[in-house]
Amino acid sequence: MSEEKTKPNPIVRVFKLIFKFIYGYFAFIGFIITLSIFSTLFILAKSDGRMSAGEEVTLPESINLNMEISGEILQKEPDEFEAVLFRLMGQKQGIYLPNLRAALRRAQTDTRVKRMDLEVGSLKASMAEYEELRRILKEFTDSGKEINVVLNEPSDWNYYVATAAKRIIVNPTSSIELFGPTFHLIYFGEALKKLGVDIEVIRYGKYKSAFEPFVQNQPSEPTLEQYRSMEESLREVLVTKISEARGKDAAEVSRWLKQSLFTADEAIKAGIIDGVGYYSEGSQSPEAKKEQVSVSDYRDSIEGDDNPLVASDKTSGIALINAFGEISMSSGGASDEGISPDTIRDEIRWAKNNADSKAVVIRISSPGGSAVASDMIWREIRELVAVKPVVVSMGAVAASGGYYIAAPATKILAETTTITGSIGVIGMLPNFSPFEEKYGVSFHVVSESDRQNIFNMGVRSTDQDKLMIQASIDQVYKVFIEKVAEGRKMDVATVDQLGQGRVYTGAQAIKLKLVDQIGGLQDAFKEAKILGGLDPEKLYSVHTYTGDGFDIKKCLSSTTEMMRCLQKVSIKAPAIVGLFPLANDPMQDTLAGVKRWIGMMQKERTLVLWPGYLAVKN
Repeated sequence: MSEEKTKPNPIVRVFKLIFKFIYGYFAFIGFIITLSIFSTLFILAKSDGRMSAGEEVTLPESINLNMEISGEILQKEPDEFEAVLFRLMGQKQGIYLPNLRAALRRAQTDTRVKRMDLEVGSLKASMAEYEELRRILKEFTDSGKEINVVLNEPSDWNYYVATAAKRIIVNPTSSIELFGPTFHLIYFGEALKKLGVDIEVIRYGKYKSAFEPFVQNQPSEPTLEQYRSMEESLREVLVTKISEARGKDAAEVSRWLKQSLFTADEAIKAGIIDGVGYYSEGSQSPEAKKEQVSVSDYRDSIEGDDNPLVASDKTSGIALINAFGEISMSSGGASDEGISPDTIRDEIRWAKNNADSKAVVIRISSPGGSAVASDMIWREIRELVAVKPVVVSMGAVAASGGYYIAAPATKILAETTTITGSIGVIGMLPNFSPFEEKYGVSFHVVSESDRQNIFNMGVRSTDQDKLMIQASIDQVYKVFIEKVAEGRKMDVATVDQLGQGRVYTGAQAIKLKLVDQIGGLQDAFKEAKILGGLDPEKLYSVHTYTGDGFDIKKCLSSTTEMMRCLQKVSIKAPAIVGLFPLANDPMQDTLAGVKRWIGMMQKERTLVLWPGYLAVKN
């Protein structure tokens, strides 16, 4: 019996066509609306939020600058399209310190500018970025200008920044928290064993303690030794600069950090602050309001003047390469955080072949990562150094693989608070064999390799496996110290003695000749100009690689490309989260770091920093 073919119901067909039309109509309308929003915000971003790019700010004859500093301190300036997307998603764009420096540098010589009122809120920054911010403000006050600071959250590093000012006041209800540098160490070796996870760590260097928390419940003596040493170094930086700024004896400032907690009245009496009050006080009269100009408006109004914001030489200049995040063989995909040979090679080769770039500054903020990737990047940088001078500017952290890629540079600069060194190698072998007994989960590998146990998390690796991995790690360490010795012009034995996985602050590293000079990004540019044969007192163009820049037409060409661009600028955790986090939940960051590292360990020998958490309390 043959089947009769069922004809579609005409009414159903009509409804399907209507639905298809409505769906297409609203999809088209949605695209047009999205395009309109992007276009509007693009114009707003270009005009810094004004409705018309032609609208100008008229400056009064007497200027009191004002600024609120809060949010994230950015390591690189967002481009125009990123600014559009930040506005679209309602996210604060953050603070790019070179822009602030440029505005205040001009204000130093502007006779109209009398002072600056600064409100410091909740900042998301590393110690090195706090150091750079304080240096910018200090340059302004050293020129004879006055800064008054209101601290909304008076804690260690916010207070440190505020000491660049003449007068510091806090909210009347504030308590002043000066704990000093504090390392948080989280160990969960026993917890992993209870879960049925047994980790074996293979390393070179007694201080290379990156995976200690996986196998122990407390830090080893070498780990405590280096933390105590770094804490002492960082505390000395705070005590020295705060005592100079506040006109106090160093011993007295040390007692402040020892006591740690003060009420506002106690802080006034001790000389920690100058008073209590609010940001708006003293600026409410009509005359005072006329003199108030925001730093962003001031900067916009003078961009066309003959001033330091404009490069005096539009052709010759310095190339800038940013290297932020963990080092791995593959790029981070949609996110631009992370360093891989593929992503940075084009920039390095562009800088090498760009005749207008007389020298190169590489800004490194990385805790390390893959040994192979680090070595590939090291080679590219060494070849660049053979052609033109290269100055490395270390940010919050440039340790292990981050130091590896810095080693061939012509000159290395670091902040006193930069975390660097960690010259050592480490590997991990996770073992989940207790899972089968506890949870009925088993692992199987089909392979003819004698080393198949390395890939099978369900069994322990053999002694021969461990010996072979140890030999590999020893070889990587040998290459590591040889290349550091070559770049720093030191003998290998000295580097080996300084290595062993030991972590240092920038203040310690300069004494050990692991870095050449204390300073920030601006100081690195100055050194690059000198090495490149340019006048260090003149401004030159900063050249950056644009091969992977945003293309607004491409981003709006399809919904797929639009989503890719949105992912590109989505708010990301700091590049070093999991190693040097600034979040309020260190355990969450630890577990995220564990997940990343276990994945990396299965593929590569790694050069990684260390497990501790340095509290930068805001």
